[in-house]
Amino acid sequence: MQLSLIAFVVACACCVLAPTIEWFLAARALQGLGMGGLIALSQSIIGAIIAPRERGRYSGYLAGTM
Repeated sequence: MQLSLIAFVVACACCVLAPTIEWFLAARALQGLGMGGLIALSQSIIGAIIAPRERGRYSGYLAGTM
């Protein structure tokens, strides 16, 4: 989770500082990888921590923020 968050934040900074469109597109690709990890891992954390009866509500909260 932390590596995905770091990858996303670093990619955001690279997007801001991108000198060329190629650099920007590469940073956006890294952002996509980081966000994909954040989404998948946050759902797996919900599955590991939250009781099965409560998972629907918390998954709804997660989907609502996305």
